[in-house]
Amino acid sequence: MPWPEGSILTSIQSDLQNGFYLTAKINNGDIFFIRLNNDIDIIWKKLALSGSNGELSKVSIGLNGSVYLGGNSKKGEGQNLGDVWISSLDKNGNELWRKSFGGKLREELNDLTILPDGSILFCGETNSLGNGKQDFWLVKLNNNGFLQWERTYGGREADIATSILPLFNGNIWLAG
Repeated sequence: MPWPEGSILTSIQSDLQNGFYLTAKINNGDIFFIRLNNDIDIIWKKLALSGSNGELSKVSIGLNGSVYLGGNSKKGEGQNLGDVWISSLDKNGNELWRKSFGGKLREELNDLTILPDGSILFCGETNSLGNGKQDFWLVKLNNNGFLQWERTYGGREADIATSILPLFNGNIWLAG
């Protein structure tokens, strides 16, 4: 499978030991993944159809070469963004699990990171929970994608979390 024509490179990630992961968005919305070793040899290539995931927003590398993907999917035909999805791939690019998060209204993923214990932290915005139009949305999942907790922050107007930074002392910086 060659590099798809008309695709746009969206992410380069390194696991710092075993190589690199590249993701690209194809014109039709599909997602193309490539894993390279440290010598830049291709280990595997995968194509994910847009209908199976939705729009890819973030990629993060976890423990043992696992890959976590996050994005936004539509709730129904003709709707804008709906739910947030998170997917876990093993080091060979095989999907281990895929889960969706969100309420009745619109949610959006803006950042995704893996914590040292292997748990997943993502942030974005929610219209289904919180105090106002849009609120900061911070969610923690265990390494199998099960919800550990979620928090919202914000007032009556739009508040959108765009970036998270876990600190070594266990605190989390949330910006937006």
